[in-house]
Amino acid sequence: MKKPVENDQILKHLESVTKRMSKLEEELNSRKTMLETIFDLIDNLVVIIDKDGIIQFVNMQFEKVVGFSTNELVGKVNWFRFVSEEDIEHAKGFFLDRTMASGDSPSTYSLRVILPGKETRLMQANVGFIPGTDDRIVVLKDLSEVIQAQNKAAESEERYRAAIENTRDGILICSKDRVLFTNTSFCSMTDQTREHIYSVNPITLFHQDDVSKLLSIIRAEGKDLKRTAVIEARVRRREGYFQGELSTVGIKYRDSHAVFISIRELSERKKIKKERQDNRDFLEALIENSPIGISVHDRNGTLLMANESWRRIWMKTKEDQLEKMIPRSKLVMDEKDSYLGDYIRPVEDIYRNGGELYIPQLRLLNPYIEGTEWISHHFYALKNEKGEVDKVITLTADLTESFKTREELEVTRDKYRELSRNIPVAIYRSTSEPGGRILSANPEMFNMFKIENVEDLGNICVQELYVNTDRRLDLIEKIHREEVVENFEAELKRQDGTAFLASISAKGIVGSSGGIEYIEGIIRDITNQRRIEEDQQKVENLESIGTLAGGIAHDFNNLLMSIQGNISLAISGTDEKENRNRLLLAEAATDDAADLTRQLLTFSRGGVPVKKKVDLKSIVPTSARFALRGSSILAEFDINDDLNFVEVDVEQISQVIKNIVLNSAQAMPDGGIIKITCRNMEITEDDNNLKKGSYVLTSVKDFGEGISSEDISKIFNPYFTTKSGGTGLGLSMCYSIISRHSGTIRVFSEQGKGTEFAVYLPIATGISTDEAKTEDIENHDPVSDSMYVLVMDDDPGIRDVLTGMLEILGHKVEECENGADAVSLYKKQISSGKPFDIVIMDLTIPGGMGGEEAVKYLREIDPEIKAIVSSGYSNNAVISNFSDYGFSGRLTKPFKVSTLKREIRSVLSK
Repeated sequence: MKKPVENDQILKHLESVTKRMSKLEEELNSRKTMLETIFDLIDNLVVIIDKDGIIQFVNMQFEKVVGFSTNELVGKVNWFRFVSEEDIEHAKGFFLDRTMASGDSPSTYSLRVILPGKETRLMQANVGFIPGTDDRIVVLKDLSEVIQAQNKAAESEERYRAAIENTRDGILICSKDRVLFTNTSFCSMTDQTREHIYSVNPITLFHQDDVSKLLSIIRAEGKDLKRTAVIEARVRRREGYFQGELSTVGIKYRDSHAVFISIRELSERKKIKKERQDNRDFLEALIENSPIGISVHDRNGTLLMANESWRRIWMKTKEDQLEKMIPRSKLVMDEKDSYLGDYIRPVEDIYRNGGELYIPQLRLLNPYIEGTEWISHHFYALKNEKGEVDKVITLTADLTESFKTREELEVTRDKYRELSRNIPVAIYRSTSEPGGRILSANPEMFNMFKIENVEDLGNICVQELYVNTDRRLDLIEKIHREEVVENFEAELKRQDGTAFLASISAKGIVGSSGGIEYIEGIIRDITNQRRIEEDQQKVENLESIGTLAGGIAHDFNNLLMSIQGNISLAISGTDEKENRNRLLLAEAATDDAADLTRQLLTFSRGGVPVKKKVDLKSIVPTSARFALRGSSILAEFDINDDLNFVEVDVEQISQVIKNIVLNSAQAMPDGGIIKITCRNMEITEDDNNLKKGSYVLTSVKDFGEGISSEDISKIFNPYFTTKSGGTGLGLSMCYSIISRHSGTIRVFSEQGKGTEFAVYLPIATGISTDEAKTEDIENHDPVSDSMYVLVMDDDPGIRDVLTGMLEILGHKVEECENGADAVSLYKKQISSGKPFDIVIMDLTIPGGMGGEEAVKYLREIDPEIKAIVSSGYSNNAVISNFSDYGFSGRLTKPFKVSTLKREIRSVLSK
């Protein structure tokens, strides 16, 4: 009978269990709802996934961020769909490791989550297992704001470090027992390295007597340092100490308490204070001495400060200024401010509301005599931190003198315009390019170039006004090289095609860009002036030639007197020995006359040099001693042994040395020493008319009175002389000869100290010593028999003298008077079998065939002919280069028997 009871008990028990299960289910549902609510309320993203990654639950934040609803996600979508592709592998690996309890997989890591629009965002994932299930819960935290905050913090710290590093003050950040940071300035001022500073206790960086001031501050580590404390202490250097001012304050440094110490050398502070004072003094001096009136007012117009120029402009004393500095209670314009006219209201507005106002021109009413009449005003308001007008600075410029000057300039400009219109020279302005356009011109420009219309001026190309257009380019080049070009001569043409000689003076006007913007210049027609100068030059030359002719006539008459007198005495005398001496004297005078003639020819027609390669050591000393014979002057020589050879006309160069030495001797009438130097010289770059190359320099230096600056530029001019009775031929002949030798002669002189002549001759090339030696033909006689000689000359007297010379030498002679006869006789003698051995022919035959033409026919008859050319023109090219014209030798009239004998031997020896 117990069974019913048991069944009842079982039923009651089941009901009790059911009630408890229902209650537990309600409680579970309640808790689930609470968790879902909590998950929905938190900012992080929450997702629950099963072991395969399928989403089982998401909160509202997850739905919002990824853009899908719960119904679209739960049981349908794999969570890894929302993981960025580059993070899937390591994310799955972490999950697998945690599921299998293997590896070292973290419970927290970072990954990128895909958002709508394919955007990804870095998030922190916290992963955990749900007990009793294979499910996992993932909590995602968005790291974007954290990263931004970290970046800002890093940037802030970087700026902080940059500011600390670049401050002039020394900086220490300390804990109680070590230095946490120091900057470059502290290292520099203490002459210690960062490593050393970081290795020591901060107390050791200061003098032991000052440590007590610092101990409480440093040991407090900033915990109790709420305000900045300032103390003085001696700071340790590597050697010694310096007095410093320390500013200390407590800070948080890397999440710890620390002390921030700023250190400044007191000497530096005093220096800065002095600099400030100096700047203040400079500013005060600048203001006080400024030509601009400077005054400062408060917002009510009370004068606070004014300088000397302000007092001068307003005719105020310092006492007057003090009265103006009495404080005003409000802004009221003075009666005298009426000079501002319509500007009164704008000026008041500056005082009330601020801003800036410039009044370029104002006229004062009833100005003082000789006082300021015209001014300009510049008002500038300064505001305080509240934005209210604090002060007004006024700059006042006195324009009175400027206005007077402007009036004077206007008068001057009118006068200039009148002058420009009436001046007899062309004034123009043109562009600066090579072609050029005329921008403006005065009336004379139109008149000079026959330009009829003003409109035509702009169409004229400046370069086309030049006969030679290259001269325009030369002018432009000079303007770019020089500031001003003066008296530039060029032939210009008028619009009607006629030309005239012009002198141009011009200057390039530089623009704001730094280049020449345009050209201003004047043009003068100097055609008539040049014609007058040339006529005057002709007159002066004729006068000089008359002087020269008179001097030469005097010298020739003296020589002729010597010749004629000695010949007359020889004719009249009976003593044979005495007569011979007389004739020898006549012959010597003839040599002097011939030398004078050669000088005239050299000077008048260039004197073509008869060159050969020689060593100046054989010419210079002999010529100098000859010039000094009979004088009290001593010559000192300094001639290099390795002197290069030169190719010169020995006679002409000898004459140059004689003339220069004689000129130097005449500069020392009381005697003295002339120093003569010969040395090799290298010219490394062109120097005026002295080209780059190798030269032999011959210097002749005297110690006379020197040459004046007025005369030194004229000494090589023809006919110029400072000597009484002189011809002015010597130095001009020297200049001509050296020029013909492709050399240069220069003169250096200082009055009271002497003069030096420097002669540069180019060296001979491809020459050996043997070639330079003069052959001794006096001791070499290739023939001993009598020669058969043909003499051709139009002058019977010359033929007679030359025949006589040849007969004295033992030769047989045939004569003729022109080249045609010479050719005929030469043919005849060849046909007879008795040809001429030598032919001596005059170079020039008036009205007949001369030697130059005749020798061509003779060489056709006999290519081996021995022909000697003879002439009184030593400067003729045939004489200088006889072999080029078919001759074997040359004789320059006049010549002696010995010269004739030597030349015949030289020709026959070839």
